[in-house]
Amino acid sequence: MIDIIDPAAWGTVATTNIISLVLVVITGVTVLLNWRIANANKGMLDNIREQYRDSLRPVVFPSIQVREQIVLVLVLANTGRSPAYRVRAEIDRDFFQFANSQRNIRDFNIFKEEIPVLAPGSELPIDLAQGFNLDIESDGVNLTPSDFNIRISYASRDQEFEETAIFDLKAYFKAHHPKTTAEWLGKIEDQLKKIAQKMA
Repeated sequence: MIDIIDPAAWGTVATTNIISLVLVVITGVTVLLNWRIANANKGMLDNIREQYRDSLRPVVFPSIQVREQIVLVLVLANTGRSPAYRVRAEIDRDFFQFANSQRNIRDFNIFKEEIPVLAPGSELPIDLAQGFNLDIESDGVNLTPSDFNIRISYASRDQEFEETAIFDLKAYFKAHHPKTTAEWLGKIEDQLKKIAQKMA
């Protein structure tokens, strides 16, 4: 015996199938969108983790400061938030402090020995020369070159870093360098001593 489906029921079956198909498509689209959102959130979370890790890392870099308005000072500092380990600094040229041919900063411990640890906020200053002593030559040798490079390598607990700083000290010529707080305090101290001597 053959079952014959009532043609009047075909509309109901077709409607049910169409609704089921639409629900399958909507479910598939929802799953796809949720998957893409989850991947985007994972990427953002990875970026946040990396930024947080970078914010805690040591940052060792040399810079130039001006002391007493004329003395250029090379400062190697850890401006990061964690200690730097195995710090090594290399200067690519001879530089004779204050044009004194007996004081090559390349021979200073900071450039010859590894620094086992440099704490956050630590600074290692080295006086270079006064502005008028730059590019001084003696016997054809530039004692105080105005341009040089310094390569720094160091590590955190789980990462190695290497940086190169390129210096051109000519940029500091004729620039205005205000006195530091320490310099002003030194002048005040000198004046107070003079007043105390006059009153004694």
